[in-house]
Amino acid sequence: MKLEKLDLAALKSCDDVVFHHTNEQTGLIRCIKRVDWKEKEKNPFADEKEHHLIVDSRTARYTLPDYQFRAFYMTGRYQHGQLASIIEILRIGDEISLEWGKDWHTNDYMKHSTGSTEDSSWSTMHSDALHLVIIRGKKRLSFIVGISNCPDNSARMIQPIVYSIRMAS
Repeated sequence: MKLEKLDLAALKSCDDVVFHHTNEQTGLIRCIKRVDWKEKEKNPFADEKEHHLIVDSRTARYTLPDYQFRAFYMTGRYQHGQLASIIEILRIGDEISLEWGKDWHTNDYMKHSTGSTEDSSWSTMHSDALHLVIIRGKKRLSFIVGISNCPDNSARMIQPIVYSIRMAS
């Protein structure tokens, strides 16, 4: 997806950014502009606004095809944060895509760690990552947007889609 003027404006002025892998090789970037609570107190119709960007989305080093996983990451676009720095170098016409990396940052320490709880899901920790890829002319740039460190549970950044089969009665 090539960035247009409104896309870039939304990325530069939003408060939060949510990244989704939705299906097959499609991703969704949601730019959210929050309404100040003081404004909400004065105006019952004040509400947050969203701008959506549909982008290519894929995994690397994942054993399932792209349509058999889901992924989610949310972050604030803080003034001096990592995402704000990435957004500042974006230009109109840049092609952007998402690259999800299951266990990209998992190391032996995480593989052999155990939590302080009896919950068996804490037996192994995982470190998944999200990269934003920018294609500008012949250049390919890749930036880490976020890393998620957690056990293999519902909070994990990248998860397989579990299909349930309903038996006819």
